[in-house]
Amino acid sequence: MILDNFNDEITIYAIELPNNKIKLTDHDWTLNNLEEHGVNIRRSKTRRKIFENEVTSYGVVVSDDELSLTASKSKFTEAKHRLLQTILFVNNMFMLSSTNTTKVFLDDLKIFFKTNNIRATQSVSFLENSGFSHKFDFLISDFKDIPT
Repeated sequence: MILDNFNDEITIYAIELPNNKIKLTDHDWTLNNLEEHGVNIRRSKTRRKIFENEVTSYGVVVSDDELSLTASKSKFTEAKHRLLQTILFVNNMFMLSSTNTTKVFLDDLKIFFKTNNIRATQSVSFLENSGFSHKFDFLISDFKDIPT
């Protein structure tokens, strides 16, 4: 049994075809599962390009969100491996969700500020005269060191 990043079992379906061929498919589970975890491949050109390049490199076809490939029965093992590698790669694309990329970016900023001795306070809110509150990811002070 192989599990994905979300501890769901990865299932590959094998459909026997004429002429000693076999079709392997995920029955659209992989892309639907990814969307349930906040990553929509179609909304981002960059994500779509990453996805298409990887899928194409394994010879996998995408049709109506289904990942599949057709091979001769003698190449079943190789075809299963290629589809599984594609599914695992696509599952890893959950790291590209907006929530995850924002968190990684903010963590990188925090490290940058610390490494370069830039005094910054994280997650600060200010109330303006109108009564509206504004939240900032970082406040960069004018002073490197707190004056005494």
